[in-house]
Amino acid sequence: MPRRTFANIPLPVELLTEIIDLLPPQDHSAISVASQFLRKLVLPRLFGHLVYTGKIAQKIRNIHWAGKDVKGAIKKLELKSRGVFFEEGLTKLLNAVRHAPLRKFVLHSGNYANVKGRRAVGLTGLKSLSINWNWVDNPKKPGRSIAQLHELILPSVATLVELKIASHIEKPCTYIDLQLLRLAGDTLRSFEWTLPYLDETILETIPEIFPHLTKLSIIWALAYTDYSLPWELHDILPRPARIFDGVAGFNWGVRSNKSDMLHPFVVEKRVLGRQSNAHRSIH
Repeated sequence: MPRRTFANIPLPVELLTEIIDLLPPQDHSAISVASQFLRKLVLPRLFGHLVYTGKIAQKIRNIHWAGKDVKGAIKKLELKSRGVFFEEGLTKLLNAVRHAPLRKFVLHSGNYANVKGRRAVGLTGLKSLSINWNWVDNPKKPGRSIAQLHELILPSVATLVELKIASHIEKPCTYIDLQLLRLAGDTLRSFEWTLPYLDETILETIPEIFPHLTKLSIIWALAYTDYSLPWELHDILPRPARIFDGVAGFNWGVRSNKSDMLHPFVVEKRVLGRQSNAHRSIH
């Protein structure tokens, strides 16, 4: 690629090369002859499907060093780490992209790391937020894990359309407070929540707090027993609920049903080997 392709575009050459390589041939030609003005207009679109990989420390440094044009083009950021240094790593990353027009943020936390130090403040204006939360409390400071999780969600709670939270630590400290998410009631359309323990009371709370959901998935990720069955909630259209193959022949699917005659959530029980269904409304 001729070096003049990158003229007047204030981005690192290696990053521009990666972007250009993802473009179809006709776009290769177009950007090489475009004016500086047109290049600045098209620059945000070039990041639409760009995936940057590397070590977590390198990612944070590169984003932190990036110019305003790079940050201004970022619409989606995904972070996966097994051992990000919590106080510095996550805080530095969030601060680096805080003024970018970010619409989607995905965080996969390290496993069983302690939350300590100052809390990292979440991003504002997000439309989609996904957090896989495996950080735990410092034994000397109980409650910090759930407080940090809330701190990541609440700044965007009034703008979220999609929210996905997963926690696999079998401790109450990871239980998010749905009442704090009431401001999302008007905008939220998709809510996915994975819990490590059984709590059916949330099925009464969710319809009240999020009345406009079109997709709802609740998974209790605990061992299969006669008293701890896997549940999943789906929109009843356009396809049927997924079937679980559990111990003792039980499969449970919970579907979202928008019929005026029924409560918004209807439970369907299936027994393996037969198509006998028993429905009951949840009130």
